[in-house]
Amino acid sequence: MNNHKLIIYVGSAFLLILGLYTLYIGEISQGVTWFILAILFLSISTQMGIPIRAVKLRKIIILICAIILLGIGGVTLYSGDFLAGVAWFIAGILGIFVSFMLVGHEAI
Repeated sequence: MNNHKLIIYVGSAFLLILGLYTLYIGEISQGVTWFILAILFLSISTQMGIPIRAVKLRKIIILICAIILLGIGGVTLYSGDFLAGVAWFIAGILGIFVSFMLVGHEAI
């Protein structure tokens, strides 16, 4: 296992635990969001390194989404909600890692 996949697994585990915690304290919509993001990153991580078509467009789309997630995290941290801000920030970092790990047919 390479370091990128390990980082994605650790970040997904953090988002999963955070989702379960926010569900436990009663913030259902936010907890479901973190839980779904964790499951999404875990499902994507198994496909990393497999060649796909149109990789440049997918990288751009994922990178734009990751930057948006980082922006949401920054705004949330600025507004004072530390737990949600950190979670959005970690989701953005995981999105950046996913975009860097996509491999096209020509790269093999």
